[in-house]
Amino acid sequence: MGLLDRLFRRNAQQASRPVVDPSKIVVGAGAEAEMYAAFDNSNITYSGELAGYDYTTILKNKQDNITSFYQLADYYADADPIVRGIIEHVYVPYSTCSPWYLTGSKEKTYALFEEQYKRMRLREKMTGIMKEAWKYNNVCCYLKDGDLITLPVHKWKIGNVTFNGTPIVEYDCQSIINEFKTKGYSVKEDFVKDSVVETALQGYPEEIQQAVKSGEQYAQLNPEYTFVLQGPKEGWMRYAIPFIAAALPALAKKELISAYENALLNIGKRSFVHVTYGESSKSQDILPDEKQLKQVYNIFKKAMNDFPLAVTNHLAEAKVIQADLDDLFQWNKYKDVNNDILSAGGVSGIIVSGLSEDGSTFASAQISMQTAETRINAMRDEFCEMMNKINEKLTEFIPNTYNLKEIPEFHFQPLSMEGKKALREKCNELWTQGVISTRTMMTVEGYSFEAERKQREQEAGDGTDEVFAPRNSKQAVSDDTSDSSQKGRPTKDDSERQSDPSKSETGRQPKPSNPEGSEKQDDTG
Repeated sequence: MGLLDRLFRRNAQQASRPVVDPSKIVVGAGAEAEMYAAFDNSNITYSGELAGYDYTTILKNKQDNITSFYQLADYYADADPIVRGIIEHVYVPYSTCSPWYLTGSKEKTYALFEEQYKRMRLREKMTGIMKEAWKYNNVCCYLKDGDLITLPVHKWKIGNVTFNGTPIVEYDCQSIINEFKTKGYSVKEDFVKDSVVETALQGYPEEIQQAVKSGEQYAQLNPEYTFVLQGPKEGWMRYAIPFIAAALPALAKKELISAYENALLNIGKRSFVHVTYGESSKSQDILPDEKQLKQVYNIFKKAMNDFPLAVTNHLAEAKVIQADLDDLFQWNKYKDVNNDILSAGGVSGIIVSGLSEDGSTFASAQISMQTAETRINAMRDEFCEMMNKINEKLTEFIPNTYNLKEIPEFHFQPLSMEGKKALREKCNELWTQGVISTRTMMTVEGYSFEAERKQREQEAGDGTDEVFAPRNSKQAVSDDTSDSSQKGRPTKDDSERQSDPSKSETGRQPKPSNPEGSEKQDDTG
């Protein structure tokens, strides 16, 4: 048994998670506790080409082949520009673009939680979580010492049961053991001794640390501090399937087309010169022997590699032989498969690439964006629900919040969706009429009533309202108490007119352009 083996098997007894003592909680605003998180050095890749990959088999048994989906999603998120554009250019940025806010508690409590979010670098981690969510449709987060860490998607698996609605998660510890056993480098100066097993293990949850030290293959994570975010799926299924599954047939065909084009281009790159010598007729009298053919060979070889001139008799002829590539780029062979990939991702091509060559129009882009935003808001709602569970556990690590009864709720400000435009306009109209409350109106608009009320009260007291009062618009000078007949241009009596009075009467008569007639306008002003 080697030194590392003895080290891993030390403290073999599995330790339970210690009970948090509220009086000794130091994590939070102004705390000095250190936070460690570990990177993973393994690769999520598959071997071979998808054209020869048995994607039909893995589609028939999606749950048992979930790791294959992770491998393919990871590969094509970089290898295929459309898959990458769907994830990186549409879903991830729109999922994280609007700000978040907290409701349901006091301002002082909000400040404590916001400070903890900054300490956790929540904005940065939220981008990573959303990327994993759209890429794999499965994310596992763990709350470790007040910090939120994400576990590599190919290293954890969901167990057979759920606990209070949270799936039981098991982590592959054997890969950590293998990594440390093969680690053999040294550094000049260790500010953090990451090559020492005891130090490096601090980046993992305590359950994993104990399992690695005892040499166990898997560690079951504490469900109280484990949070799983998944896309739409049946309740009896363990895993949500990434959208890459729907794109596999199109991606397989795309790779086949690419292989065909590469083969033709390689043949075209290997063009050669064909030299003939002698008579081509059946009754030819001149039959060149091996010596003559070798002489002709030397003549053309010298012409091609030395001085570019070959002198022969009329029986010699040379021409370049190369593949016919005229039809290679005559039509877009990728159009249909690219449309299938876009359809699997649920977005229009003009949104992903900004180009309309695939037939996308502005109208189709609007419809596609509305449906995409619906999916985005659904995923953001799942994230908010997970954050609300995390907030309940954060009270164990934030000072003065351990016995907090009213936990702040996490919300996103909604995206601008055309589908909600009519609802929001109607809500604003009813609020103007005094039918619904200001709280309801602000909730529909996506604002925090408590936060906005606090700010408005402050603005009313510090003179902000006076400084930013609406500017008086310039209006025409008019006497509101005067008779309506004196407004506008005054009407002249017939005796004052210079024109024929009969024409004035004719002008007052109804006409197609003015069915009511001038008399009606004069009466109404």
